[in-house]
Amino acid sequence: MLFDLSFAVLIFSGALTDHLAAGIGLVLLSAAAARIAIMAQCSGCDWSQSS
Repeated sequence: MLFDLSFAVLIFSGALTDHLAAGIGLVLLSAAAARIAIMAQCSGCDWSQSS
């Protein structure tokens, strides 16, 4: 989460500072969507078996 926020602050600095709140929202939303997609993809994985 902190990593995502730091990217939003880095990207929306300077001339884009006026849009920082929207940028943080977009970054957090896209990060959450990516994490949900990864969890959904791995939900059928059986991690209890060893190779």
